[in-house]
Amino acid sequence: MCLAEGLAEGGEVISLDVNEETNAVAQGYIDRTEYADRIQLRLGDAIFMLPHMIGPFDLVFIDADKPNYSNYYRLVFEKLRPGGFIVADNVLWSGRVLDEEKDEDTQALHDYNQMVLADDRVENILLPIRDGLMVARKK
Repeated sequence: MCLAEGLAEGGEVISLDVNEETNAVAQGYIDRTEYADRIQLRLGDAIFMLPHMIGPFDLVFIDADKPNYSNYYRLVFEKLRPGGFIVADNVLWSGRVLDEEKDEDTQALHDYNQMVLADDRVENILLPIRDGLMVARKK
């Protein structure tokens, strides 16, 4: 809802989630706001939904299954407007991305950070707030 407050005229927020219960709870809150007509909740797996979505997007926020962060990045990149942002949450993973031994989620987040860092099509900054936000701006 905070993202909806900053929308330009005609803009919309689209949220993808696989969890029916959390979608229903979110919809209940959204329906009570002045932004209800500008926020869409879509139920399903983003890996299958993103290829069918039409851009351009100004902002993509990733906070999902960690092993697919890099896949989400690749799926939305061409749909992102120049100057648009991809923001990924939890990229520090309580500092575990620096550990020598990493579980699957931690390795995926480490790999995501390295991929964004090496991508010369973006400018990026890692914000060490809470669990870490990687902000990438498409050139």
